[in-house]
Amino acid sequence: MTLLYNGNATTPITLTRTVTGTWRYRVLFGFKASNGQIQVTGQSNDVSVDVPTPKTPTLLGLPRSPLDNGFRLQWTNDPGNFIYQLAEDTRSNFSTPNAPQYWPKVNEENIPNKAPGLYYYRVRAWNKLPENGGKASAWSNVIQVNVLSNEQFLDTLAKRTFDYLVATTNANGLTLDRFATDGTPATVASIASTGFYLSGLTVGAQRGWMTRTAAYDRAKKTLQTFQSVTPNVHGFFYHFLKPDAKPSAQPFLEVSSLDTAILVAGALQAGEYFGGDVKTLADSIYRRVEWNWMYDANLNQMRQAWNETSGFQGYYNSYSEAILLYLLGIGAPVYSVPADSFYSFARPKGSYRGRRNFHLSIPASLF
Repeated sequence: MTLLYNGNATTPITLTRTVTGTWRYRVLFGFKASNGQIQVTGQSNDVSVDVPTPKTPTLLGLPRSPLDNGFRLQWTNDPGNFIYQLAEDTRSNFSTPNAPQYWPKVNEENIPNKAPGLYYYRVRAWNKLPENGGKASAWSNVIQVNVLSNEQFLDTLAKRTFDYLVATTNANGLTLDRFATDGTPATVASIASTGFYLSGLTVGAQRGWMTRTAAYDRAKKTLQTFQSVTPNVHGFFYHFLKPDAKPSAQPFLEVSSLDTAILVAGALQAGEYFGGDVKTLADSIYRRVEWNWMYDANLNQMRQAWNETSGFQGYYNSYSEAILLYLLGIGAPVYSVPADSFYSFARPKGSYRGRRNFHLSIPASLF
């Protein structure tokens, strides 16, 4: 007999039992004598409680394939002090001799570095270690984990990026500025996103993710929209567009120099890759941009934006993605800006992991 509780309170107590089988309980009552000994004067009826074999856990899948630098597996658990046996194998039937086994006391395990390849996992719960006579649940479901090499990861990332750009582009060739995963409707397009989309079409066609004909038609449709439908100011486009390709005041209304540059860069890449009407349209859009209109000769720098209320706004005066803007302006066949403007902006330097003299975008971000 084991004394589980000693006192005079009537508050219920909660017992945790992980050893399977039938447990019997009774309450003894009495008083403490003057010599300190407990004198039992009576006892309750007996109550039997069956503690079943641990329930089978459910092994949770990973949201994405991990790299070869380790990952964490988790599974469901029931209250109690259970031990878990996590089995790993490169065979789906777990037949490899001496395959790795993990024995965590919590419902998760950090898996160390793994060579790229396919791995299979399953888990079960024990009430105590098997060498101590423990009993186990049934094995859980089996999950497959595909550990990616760096090259496989980059391929996967590229394909998903391409799929995202295609999925968020309207029939008129305008790509959404962003897409909410919570289902919130998104309607505002961005000329920069569309520039990335045009560039992505060349990658998708080259890698066989879309036929060259389909990608060509998509690029042509986009450039036709910017050639004939979307308003421009001295060749520069509004940063954000409505679904009908008209300027959008959400999130703000401006004619953007850099975002136009990103669009033109994507257009020129598509034109060089596809040729034909795509190249003709891309060259026409490029030649129409009056880069020298956004250029301040006094500072020898490119401005950031313009709107009808405030006029010109800001300058690109430090190292950033604006390198693209300067290069397109300098190399333009018409309306070009002076070549020495490329050296007019600051180039702050910093260090990374002990390596010095890296050019940094302030404040150390792309935008």
